[in-house]
Amino acid sequence: MNFLVRYSPVFVVSAAVVLIQPQAILALSAEQVNNIAKKVSVRIDGKNTGSGVIIAREGDTYIAITNWHVVDRTGQYQIQTYDGQSHSISYDRVRKLTGADLAVVYFTSGKEYPIAARGDSDRLIEGQRIYYAGYPGSMRVGSRTYRFYSENIIGFLLDSDIQDGYELIYSGEAIPGMSGSPILDEQGRLIAIYGRADIDNVTGSPSLYGILINTAEKLANRAGIKFNTSVATSSPPSRPTPTPTPTPQLPHNWDSSRLNNRQFFTGSLKLEEYLSTQDRRNVRGAIYYFTIDLPENAGAPLQKIVFQQTDGDEFLLQRYREEKAIAFEGTRENRGKPISLSKDSIIVDRDNRTVTIMFSPPISPGKKITIGLRPIATPRVEGVFILRVTVFPPAGDRYKRILGAARLHFYGGVD
Repeated sequence: MNFLVRYSPVFVVSAAVVLIQPQAILALSAEQVNNIAKKVSVRIDGKNTGSGVIIAREGDTYIAITNWHVVDRTGQYQIQTYDGQSHSISYDRVRKLTGADLAVVYFTSGKEYPIAARGDSDRLIEGQRIYYAGYPGSMRVGSRTYRFYSENIIGFLLDSDIQDGYELIYSGEAIPGMSGSPILDEQGRLIAIYGRADIDNVTGSPSLYGILINTAEKLANRAGIKFNTSVATSSPPSRPTPTPTPTPQLPHNWDSSRLNNRQFFTGSLKLEEYLSTQDRRNVRGAIYYFTIDLPENAGAPLQKIVFQQTDGDEFLLQRYREEKAIAFEGTRENRGKPISLSKDSIIVDRDNRTVTIMFSPPISPGKKITIGLRPIATPRVEGVFILRVTVFPPAGDRYKRILGAARLHFYGGVD
């Protein structure tokens, strides 16, 4: 994937390079931006769930913009505004913006709601601080509640790589329920719409993608919708029949009901501890312990762990019997309830140097668990052995999370 690097303008004067800097604009505090974001953000519930932002008003009719994949399933939807009020939307008041993964929805209220101020996304640059806010659907609480995040722009896609309007690349976690959320600059102005995630198959780290507000405004103008001004028609037009679009390469359906049912990691899982009870080579009776913290906000249960050896002259579990593995809640020093592991739930692949542990049923969030792998003996050779630890939710391998590397060192021992 190629990236577009944007530079500040440069002028050459008398053989000297002069960087012309734009006049500084005072940035708001994060708290001030949050106060803006909270009032313009909306929560969307229905056949799908997501978030959105209010962009226009005419009389008692408001327009909110969101992602098309949030409202692409026919049915009844509800918009909840910051004051907790719920507003019904019939599906003939949902309109796709052709040319991007965007849609507008209309709702009616006699109350006064703020309209998002539009920024200029042509002025964005890598490293710039941004904020986004919305209603994630994977928290371990009874309902979807408002959240506010602070991140940075990390890049832009080349025109040839843009799909469904996604151009902006920024840091952060992929969070179900946040699709359609507003992305704001340090002045609290709307600069993009949150909507898509790409999980790196090697590192497991996410990149997030947004649709720039200048793109969104152009598409809205074509549809007769003006940001921060009156709606083009007093009654919203019926939604046209959507034209088929190719299946995108980047995953964007992580807002689906399957993922909202806590099938997708969102919290800070951690490889808390790892050790071997024996640090000498070719010694029997060792146990390799690995403790994983699966916090309350993990977002999904733990279905599978894969230990892959990436360094070391000999596979740590070359001499190993699957039935010797153990698992329990808690830590090595503070053991809790045992976790049942059948022989079929443990897969040792000596050719690829991996050990896979399957949990049935999956381990629910809010626990620490410890795995103990018991080789017949430690490696025959001394040295450093590194195991990469990867965890998987029920949603599948594409949503894995690499927790890090465990480093075990074995010294001279028994021949």
